Amino acid sequence: MLLSGCSIVKEGIKKRKPGLMGLERAGSFAVVYAPVKTEQLMPFDLLILESDAFTKGEVTTLKKQHKLVLAYLNVGELETYRKYGCKIPPQWLVSKNPRWQDHYFINPGEKGWQDLLIHKIIPPLLRRGYQGFLFDSVDMASPARFPEYKDDMAHLINRIRRAFPHILIILNNGDFLLDQIAGDIQGLLVEEVFSDITDDGSVTVRPDMERLAILSRWERIKSKWNLPVFFVDYIPGDDRLPLTAIRDIYRKAKLIPYITDKNAQAIHKEYLIRKE
Repeated sequence: MLLSGCSIVKEGIKKRKPGLMGLERAGSFAVVYAPVKTEQLMPFDLLILESDAFTKGEVTTLKKQHKLVLAYLNVGELETYRKYGCKIPPQWLVSKNPRWQDHYFINPGEKGWQDLLIHKIIPPLLRRGYQGFLFDSVDMASPARFPEYKDDMAHLINRIRRAFPHILIILNNGDFLLDQIAGDIQGLLVEEVFSDITDDGSVTVRPDMERLAILSRWERIKSKWNLPVFFVDYIPGDDRLPLTAIRDIYRKAKLIPYITDKNAQAIHKEYLIRKE
């Protein structure tokens, strides 16, 4: 079953290489950044996982069940707790990310960072069996943050694509780069679509007019670029009012989202909006 709104490649858009398609056929997906039993992941067609939380054997088990298995990879930030964290010179860093402890925005145009990703970080993950990546923090180069790095971020993604022509790539909140790299990726992920997390951690549902504008915008993006879009909202499983409201919004829009907790570590009992 196709993800609602997904479409095939049209003429005029840079043709993707054979073997890189398949995301359009994913009727369900999960984003999980914590160790869980592989049995809990079986209902999903596409899995985006914290790379260090799963062994090669677990990834192999999932692939044998015909799952697409991608690893989370932060290309726009240094996460200091990673094994390679101590290898990053301070001059590569742009600034601290105030929203996340131990996260620093990194210059995507820094050749040393690009080389580290291509030669040291990505290959071991592919050997572990991951079929591609969700690239996070590409939006550090967005107009709202550091737009001067937009071309550098596009070049980084293009360079990774050329180095690994057969991997799947999904960008997190990376639609602002599509005019430069649409032919290098296979999909987009967008967060906090219909929900809004306040500073005190509470969750509210976006107003009707704002939701309509969001839906219209993403329909235009999907139509123009022929890319599947995966929607994620972060709502605690015990917060029933917004959880139920958001599920109903997605159902009426005929979209298949993934709803999880703020840190994408828990799989809700109602982890999937059921196909009707």
